[in-house]
Amino acid sequence: MPTHEECRELVAAEIAAFAATVRAADPETPVPTCGAWKLPQLVHHTGVIHRWVEAIVRTRSTTRLSRRLADFPLPPTAEAQAAWLLEGGDRLAEAWEGADPGDAVWTWGPGRSVGWWSRRMVHETGVHHCDAQLALGAEPVVPAPVAVDGVSEFLGNLRSAGRWAAGVRELRGSGERLHLVASDAPAEWVITLEPDGFAFAEGGAKSSEVRAEGPAAALYLAMWGRLPAARLSVTGDRALLAHWLASSAI
Repeated sequence: MPTHEECRELVAAEIAAFAATVRAADPETPVPTCGAWKLPQLVHHTGVIHRWVEAIVRTRSTTRLSRRLADFPLPPTAEAQAAWLLEGGDRLAEAWEGADPGDAVWTWGPGRSVGWWSRRMVHETGVHHCDAQLALGAEPVVPAPVAVDGVSEFLGNLRSAGRWAAGVRELRGSGERLHLVASDAPAEWVITLEPDGFAFAEGGAKSSEVRAEGPAAALYLAMWGRLPAARLSVTGDRALLAHWLASSAI
């Protein structure tokens, strides 16, 4: 897990890369990984999230703030939209400056701290940058250490997403196990479907109903529904993996 300082650097770099990706892009470009969105909707969503988190961190709010307060208008041109995205990143960077990662704030997942948000913004920004790259026909590049942390971050927060994602509440069973293996990093995860939900652990498994192996970036993007399971080497119960991927979509 990266430190708060490392997360701050990763977020800033990812926002800059995201802005560079969309700066000269056609605004009419559809984003297939985000439903009916086109690039401006993707940029707007990401920039609003940055501004919303900035307000939570800056005010040390221990209650949820309305996203509407951060719903700033998006400029009309791609170049201006890229600058607007960077502006939100600058605001976020300023909020991090005056905060300690242990400061208490509202979070939607377990953690309740500023550090939870700095880690969350690495992956919020990174996945949506990947959305933009895929929309433009480019192959996303996610460094293995970031992807490994992203899989753990996704699994660690997923149960909390059941408050708004009905499929997550269907992730239950009678002990079935899914084993995820990174082929380019020393990282493995075991997900166990239990009667009251699911649990996960970092590490290997002696046995499992299904095993999915691939580069850490492919696992990361498959978990987020950005790449198909066909990009992974899968052995065992493919239907179980398909159920997991469909129900865990948030």
